[in-house]
Amino acid sequence: MEATPVSLYWIGGAATAGKTTVVSYLGDHLPTNFCVYDFDDIGMPSQPYEQWRRHAIRSWLNTAMKNAKQKHPTVIGGAIFLTEILEHRDILGDLDILFCVLVMSPSELRRRMRERFCDDAKRELWLKSVGMGLEESIELNMETMERYKREAQKYEYLTINTSQLIPDLVGTKVAQWIVRHCA
Repeated sequence: MEATPVSLYWIGGAATAGKTTVVSYLGDHLPTNFCVYDFDDIGMPSQPYEQWRRHAIRSWLNTAMKNAKQKHPTVIGGAIFLTEILEHRDILGDLDILFCVLVMSPSELRRRMRERFCDDAKRELWLKSVGMGLEESIELNMETMERYKREAQKYEYLTINTSQLIPDLVGTKVAQWIVRHCA
């Protein structure tokens, strides 16, 4: 299968939605002409700020454009909104962007975040990296997830509810979505 050369597939979602897991799965299951990245691969400062986010988005869009020139579609997973990407139209050129968002139920988001940061050391690390406690982070991620859902409805992009799905099934669904757009 030869993929469309000018495509960027972006997988978004709140914390613990499964973005990193899906990116890893896609790296192992998509054709070798795909370039697959985790947004955080470029390094993330403790307490990322808006200016850093804009810079990081521009950096990834430039990477996608370079890949497209070499006929390599790009897949990026990261907690970025489509509207944030579209703010950088000056870079996008004729790059075709397809967006997918991973969501989950509020109870599943709470469960996953509490499970991921179940001990004091992990919670302390989380506090240092994002500048807020776990419960406050859970509430912020609830709001983030709702924004993803609103944008998905407005822009009509793929939404996958990961609440009751095993990671490989989520990865398979995303891979099938990408393959359908390459056909």
